[in-house]
Amino acid sequence: MNDSQRRYHERNERVKQFGIDNSPDFTGFPATKFTELGTLVDECEDLGAEQQLGVGMSGSELEQKDTARELLRDQMSTISFTAKSMEYEFDGISELFRFQRNMTDMDMLNRARAFITAANTWEDQFKEYGLPNTWVADLTNAADAFEASMGSTDTAVGERIEAGANLAAKIRAANVIVRVLDAPVQNKYANNPGKRAAWLAAIHVEKAPSHPTP
Repeated sequence: MNDSQRRYHERNERVKQFGIDNSPDFTGFPATKFTELGTLVDECEDLGAEQQLGVGMSGSELEQKDTARELLRDQMSTISFTAKSMEYEFDGISELFRFQRNMTDMDMLNRARAFITAANTWEDQFKEYGLPNTWVADLTNAADAFEASMGSTDTAVGERIEAGANLAAKIRAANVIVRVLDAPVQNKYANNPGKRAAWLAAIHVEKAPSHPTP
């Protein structure tokens, strides 16, 4: 929930409470609108919590993705470095296992899969150059983990965006109801300045903080 949404949501909460506190004064159309507003405000609360949960989850997923990326990157870098030493004995092998650290995530994953395919031919030779006996399995596991982290991150971010879009729609719908209620409520309390003032205070939207120009 951004600052603008927060200010309107707080206004809508006040209007909801005004309707509850003064429910005996309203029947028919205004009462129905107050009920609709209350439902929307409650839904906004749930969506706001869901959005915040999504922020936390996407942050956690991004951290896991970063860890998986670094593990895969380090393994590929070691394999590429070893292949450069092997080039003098096995001409062209360094090109098969060429690696650049500034690749995009998808390019790095595709390159890792290419490493794994080429490893079927060169597994034993790399072992002779000091890589562990499990180097192909380790690389495969690292690539699988990185690919899985990419999907989890996309899902978490997508859920957060979806919750944010739903929240914005609910707040807009609640804002419309407040505008619809304004005339009936003011007309109801035309001869009750205290209630009318309370209503005007409830529907007032806090202004965004201004920043002085340097």
